[in-house]
Amino acid sequence: MKIALCTASLTLTAAFAPKANNVDIANMIAMNAEAFSIPSPDKPIFDPLGLYPQDSPERASGLIEPLESSTVQENRDVLDPLRLYQDQSQVASGVTMSASLPFLRRPALLDGTLPGDRGFDPFNFAPDANSLMWQRRAEIKHARLAMLAAAGWPTAELMHGPIARAFDLPTMLASGDRVPSILNDGLSHAAFPAFWIATIALAAAVEMRETVEENSMSKLDPADMGFDPLGFLGGKTRKQKFFLREAELFYGRLGMLAITGFAIQEFFLHSAVVDQMPFELMREMMIIILADTSTTSRINQDGLRGKRVIVDRRITRNPTYSWTMTSITLVPARSLILIVDPYSTGCLVAQEISKRGYPIMAIWTKGFNPEMKTHVPPPAKDLTYLAEIDDVEPWSLDDLIFAVKDAASEQARKAGHSDDYYAIAGCIAGGDAGVDMASMLSERLGVLSNGTQGDFATRRNKKVQQDLVRKAGMRAVRQSCGSTFEEVEEFLKSESFPVVLKPTDSAGTDGVKLCHSMEEAKEHFHHLLTVEAVNGGYNKEVLCQEFLRGKEYVVDHVSRNGVHKTMAVWVYDKRRRNGSQFPSHGEVIMTDDGPCLVEMNCRAHGGDGNWAPLGRALNGGYCQVEATVAAYLDEAEFNGFPGTPPSPLKAHGLEAILVSYSKGRVKSMPGFDVIKKLPSFVCMSPGVKIGSEVKFTVDLITSPGCVLLMNDDNSVLQKDIEFIRYLEDINGLFVYETKGESLARLTTATQHVLGGSGTQQLVLACVVCVVVVVVFCAGSVPAGSA
Repeated sequence: MKIALCTASLTLTAAFAPKANNVDIANMIAMNAEAFSIPSPDKPIFDPLGLYPQDSPERASGLIEPLESSTVQENRDVLDPLRLYQDQSQVASGVTMSASLPFLRRPALLDGTLPGDRGFDPFNFAPDANSLMWQRRAEIKHARLAMLAAAGWPTAELMHGPIARAFDLPTMLASGDRVPSILNDGLSHAAFPAFWIATIALAAAVEMRETVEENSMSKLDPADMGFDPLGFLGGKTRKQKFFLREAELFYGRLGMLAITGFAIQEFFLHSAVVDQMPFELMREMMIIILADTSTTSRINQDGLRGKRVIVDRRITRNPTYSWTMTSITLVPARSLILIVDPYSTGCLVAQEISKRGYPIMAIWTKGFNPEMKTHVPPPAKDLTYLAEIDDVEPWSLDDLIFAVKDAASEQARKAGHSDDYYAIAGCIAGGDAGVDMASMLSERLGVLSNGTQGDFATRRNKKVQQDLVRKAGMRAVRQSCGSTFEEVEEFLKSESFPVVLKPTDSAGTDGVKLCHSMEEAKEHFHHLLTVEAVNGGYNKEVLCQEFLRGKEYVVDHVSRNGVHKTMAVWVYDKRRRNGSQFPSHGEVIMTDDGPCLVEMNCRAHGGDGNWAPLGRALNGGYCQVEATVAAYLDEAEFNGFPGTPPSPLKAHGLEAILVSYSKGRVKSMPGFDVIKKLPSFVCMSPGVKIGSEVKFTVDLITSPGCVLLMNDDNSVLQKDIEFIRYLEDINGLFVYETKGESLARLTTATQHVLGGSGTQQLVLACVVCVVVVVVFCAGSVPAGSA
């Protein structure tokens, strides 16, 4: 082709060239053709596509060479690991294939001598014996580190946060509570350069030691680092040692794959690996292992509680209208507990939950009295909430739930966690006003709940309570209820005075009055429908009941799914003070007709929880507060509490409600200082302070405070309470700014101004523990206390 092109070009050139004879032109064509047809002998021609014909001068002169030597082709074995050849005679025999990659020949050095050898070296990283030993040591080091990392990774995500908070240290986890890694920029959390200097120095020290011993190590098993403190290899045969070393390597290889998977999962899913489904079982096992083995044991109250929280996923109804739950275990630090209207003893319940490591959120119901939000007992003064949510008009229940979850997500982001970091694990009423909302919220959220269906749907309604008692065939209070006076007038005409009037949903003694005449009853009836309740809101109905005469008891108990545990039984010792009389507003009255249930309040025993230290001492370490929390959050612990208080009790004690026979602005409180020096003194909860206005004590609200007394010797206890009553009688509790007021006793005329002669409430002179307990329900029948 080259000759033809050259000849054509010469011919065309000759047509325009000066005329020459034919012999010269022929000679030129021959010379050019020769030059193009004979290539240089040191530049062979390769023709893999066969473009040169067989009769070409190039092939004839032997200038065409093959790409590969024919000798290589002749010596290459034909391998057929998948048996694709029908004629197996063409396949080479006696060739060993790799066990891990059966389509490749087994590397010559990987002959199965070393543990874990499966002929895997596709990139020929170990071309000789020295390289093989070096790679072997590197692999076993990485394998052992990977096994530690595979265990440490989820453990850190589960336990680092609670441990850091327990010691008030900053968390080192990356965003979303992920273990620090290169992919999530978590390594920037480390203290640089100290962390990296220490890490590199430690690694260098280990490598230097091995380098010094390299010669001796290369003669032995490269995986043998001389570390066997438990003697696993001692007394083992060679075959058994080989098996153990091989098992270690296999687990190490799996660990390397695991931590690589952890990093990739967290990078793409933006959440901790323990939050992803495959680790749910591991989470439960870790918490069970780390939790207290004793259900009734207690760590220091300021310490971290290793307790479990029961989160309910499936809800079924049973004939007794209690909720039966199926539980799983969650990490306390991530299990959010909602407290609805926490005040008084409800704050102590919230504090107990917080001490166990659970975050808590306060929910304030519509119309709740803002002043009651500050009604926090002194022991719970440092109580803090993850957030506080006010239920406002015109929010629906769904709106409130959205606000709760939104607040939880916001707080999680502020702490560097993912939006779904907190899971709502419980909802508890913190006071009377929060009972109904707690039932609705817990039912909707699918956590342990009393529910909103059945006979106990309106469990706060005192009329409904008596109707249920009567329906069960027990002694019940005669009563009538209505929203107008005409609806109860016939009952009042048929009933002997005095009678008790109170709101159907009253809290404590709020609005409760003993009326001695029809006129007084009518006046108080209309008063209750117009005055705002102490917790906020207005009464819609008034309950009129017979006046029960007899000794009054308060029973504290805690229930869970139909299992009822009595925590204490208290007996009231009531005395008339400042001309007052107290209606029978206890829990159980021992009447001439037998015991009669007055009411059940579906929250913890009130009185600011001042009784709690006494309850723990009498019972030997627990009271209704701890049992309430256990009923909601730790079924195993709840089951561990005895069903009744110990007999005899562990101590003698009482709560004395202080009485003031005078009024004025407080200048000093010398009597309080004297009481603190009594042998039986435990603690005091003052209701006043210097500068406060003291009123005549006619009920619990006007009491200047309470004192907790306890002593192993009952005679000493009685002498101390007698001394307190003596101080009250001589007006020795306070010194007032205006002289003479301390001796100003309440006159009969003043009694009438305060509410009418013989109509005021009797002061609780003291509450003596005789067997001991107030009812709190968790997933069962209503419970409560006075």
